[in-house]
Amino acid sequence: MLLDHSYIDAYCECKSLSDVVLTQGKIIKVSDTFIEFSNDVGVESLIKYEKQVKVIIHHPYHGLKEISGDLFLPTMHFFRVMDHKAVAIKDQRNFFRVNTHTHAKCSVVAKSGGILREYEGLIQDISLGGVFILIKGNLTLKQNVLLQFTINQHTYQVHSTIVRVKSLSYPEMGYGIEFDDLSQEDANLLCHYLFTKQKEVTRY
Repeated sequence: MLLDHSYIDAYCECKSLSDVVLTQGKIIKVSDTFIEFSNDVGVESLIKYEKQVKVIIHHPYHGLKEISGDLFLPTMHFFRVMDHKAVAIKDQRNFFRVNTHTHAKCSVVAKSGGILREYEGLIQDISLGGVFILIKGNLTLKQNVLLQFTINQHTYQVHSTIVRVKSLSYPEMGYGIEFDDLSQEDANLLCHYLFTKQKEVTRY
């Protein structure tokens, strides 16, 4: 089995071999010989139906996985990819990211679990793995923080770690922050937002 059941409900994109997006959806079934995923695009994706495809799966913890195979049984509701090849799997610990201008609160977490201090910030880009944020304040590498932000009326509160520090115009600093405990629900909502934004960018 190329995918284990932890991939159920993970968001995915189905593309032609030339990288044209055919549809987007969630993994709904995995087996030794096929995977099935929902067809969130509908009739439009059936018009662009192609035989050989690749499926890019975005998992909140495993990162990005790409598989290829033959597209089978296209319906209004789901697609099935048969005989996907193990040699086509590419595991990566990275995620596609989109630009955004989202206000956030970044709270420094003490070892005891309490909040030491809080900063207001502006998220410049975001992915399933984390954010790059501008903050007027000094944070340090490997510092534990609680990041709070709202996208599409959903509020995220994610324990995270500072993994990159970039000096900007004083007193503003740029920080790469990696998510530590993004829940499956939050990951699915965030992934849907990322797909939507990515589609808007490629459309224009």
